[in-house]
Amino acid sequence: MKEQDTVFQFNKAHACVIFKNERSAATGRKMPKLYVQVIDQYRYQREWTLQFRHEPGDSKKLYWESSVYHHPGRREVVRLGKAQAEKCIKKFLSMCQNYPELLFNEEGDRPRCEGFVHFAELLHRGALPSATML
Repeated sequence: MKEQDTVFQFNKAHACVIFKNERSAATGRKMPKLYVQVIDQYRYQREWTLQFRHEPGDSKKLYWESSVYHHPGRREVVRLGKAQAEKCIKKFLSMCQNYPELLFNEEGDRPRCEGFVHFAELLHRGALPSATML
């Protein structure tokens, strides 16, 4: 898993991607977190978080969680396995670095951030995030 914090800002697309891998005081472990925020073509806020978490009140029970949100109030939260989560984060960051227009297109014939919006809609319908979905 990537060690350094990474931020991608796509100003014209109204999108931001933040990856952090900070040590948690509660668990004593690195707790990777990928956070994406987008304003879609209709000016609705969309967010997606894929992170390693611990159960509230029990820092020994660790799990990977994906949470997708679409304003106003549409949310889907699922748990997934370590290998799937880590591959998904790695692929997502690689796409942000090398092919950002596939997720966060800024202009052209397609609606703004069409790739990410399509991905988020699949998550809202219950799909588990994966590298192959990207």
